[in-house]
Amino acid sequence: MIKRITFELSEKCNAACPLCTRIDRYNNSNPTEGVRLKRELLIDDFKHIITPEVLNNIDEINLCGNVGDPIAAKDCLKIVEYVSKFDVKILLETNGSLRSEKWWSSLGSYMKPRGKPEKRHNNSVVYFHIDGLEDTNHLYRQKTNYDTIVRNAKAFMKAGGQAIWEFIPFAHNEHQIEEAQRRSEEMGFMYFQLRKSNRGWSKGVEKIRYVDPDGNERYLRPPSEQNMGKGVKRKELSPDQEISCKYINGNNTFVNCDGTLWPCCWLAADMYKMYQYSTRSAVETVLIEKTNPVPNLLNERPGIILDIALNNDFFNEIQSEWPNHGPMTCQNSCGKQTSGSDKIKVNA
Repeated sequence: MIKRITFELSEKCNAACPLCTRIDRYNNSNPTEGVRLKRELLIDDFKHIITPEVLNNIDEINLCGNVGDPIAAKDCLKIVEYVSKFDVKILLETNGSLRSEKWWSSLGSYMKPRGKPEKRHNNSVVYFHIDGLEDTNHLYRQKTNYDTIVRNAKAFMKAGGQAIWEFIPFAHNEHQIEEAQRRSEEMGFMYFQLRKSNRGWSKGVEKIRYVDPDGNERYLRPPSEQNMGKGVKRKELSPDQEISCKYINGNNTFVNCDGTLWPCCWLAADMYKMYQYSTRSAVETVLIEKTNPVPNLLNERPGIILDIALNNDFFNEIQSEWPNHGPMTCQNSCGKQTSGSDKIKVNA
């Protein structure tokens, strides 16, 4: 049975990160057409999908996603309050630069540890994605404000919430890793975590061009080798590598902000990549030509996710292609020869 559910609560986000699937990095870092509907799950939608019965049978709710920041969702706080009444671990990942201190204090009060130490809820945590300090964080996390993020993180932790500072190294910020770690300890973060990314660097790219919101041409440059993800050194993808699905192995599934149920975040992201790239990839073709549609949980009975999360016609059709080494998204994300980003706890 499914034990973890990852949600894209909203397509909305205040940031304009150049490598994000939501962004056209050559068009002043504007959102692509795919996210302009600004769809989101409201509290009633969430309760339809995640009934008390569901919450009594799962271990974890992950509020993360592909294109949106969960705290941009109108009802994010109401959703966390609802889930917090059950013994379920809540993970929330954010750039942290939206909302007021009062809002963050409320979130901290809902997510703080309570009751017996062994309760799953006591492991609830917010990951603040802060890629630098006051003079560098905004270079990748465009349109965010470092001082606002720090203010919000402090309000959250003061109210009892547990937080982790996650830092992606680039050439422009890796010299600040030690200082960022020091500040994370000073502020009370549980620990500081490096996320050594492979995104964009796997083919030996020396720089990635983008145009910032003000129309200025800029470049992202890779970090030094010690701060590069292991996946950058991986061999070329083999056409016959075995697929080991990370979501199935973790008893996880993914719900998009329109209520659709996907096997994983990577396949769901392909919907948005259709708008980001000018040519259709093999992945897009696979999704478009599927005989069975992606199930929409808002059109089904409440709580049906427990019954169909790991077994429905769309999922089964995707899996039927694995012996033939497809689709390409499964190869790229869960092929046994591939490697994702490395998450390194610097001070646990």
